[in-house]
Amino acid sequence: NMTSHELVDAPEEKHLPDSEQPAVRIPLSLGEIREDFDKKGDPCQVVDVIWNPEAVKKAKKEPLYKQGLVELAFEYIHQKYKLALDMKFIVPKLKYKGKTVQFQRVRAKKNPKIEQLDSKILTEEEQKEIQERSFSKIAEENVVKQQTPNW
Repeated sequence: NMTSHELVDAPEEKHLPDSEQPAVRIPLSLGEIREDFDKKGDPCQVVDVIWNPEAVKKAKKEPLYKQGLVELAFEYIHQKYKLALDMKFIVPKLKYKGKTVQFQRVRAKKNPKIEQLDSKILTEEEQKEIQERSFSKIAEENVVKQQTPNW
């Protein structure tokens, strides 16, 4: 099953240092394998794959992109479950295989804890003042540490 949710990060291009072509990162969330039956009544295995809605929209418009998403999902399934899947596939007309959508935990992206400030925001004088205050505070702490208590 291929489905989407906005908690999964959107695809993004990243430029690698040694390459002129951008690398594409397409995040996904892979569910657990579950047993089901195909339309003939034969047993089959089903896995839910969750993509970002942008990736699904693009896949609906571009068959080559859709092929890439399916192959990526197959590779993840192979890595996680050690299943060799045939790259010859057909996309069934049904929207979802199974009675209910299986619960999955999707790791939400966390914001960085440290943020670099743009140094152009502060004037040189302000930067010097902050630096001097930092140095004087460190010097004061060192003096306090070196003092011996009077008992």
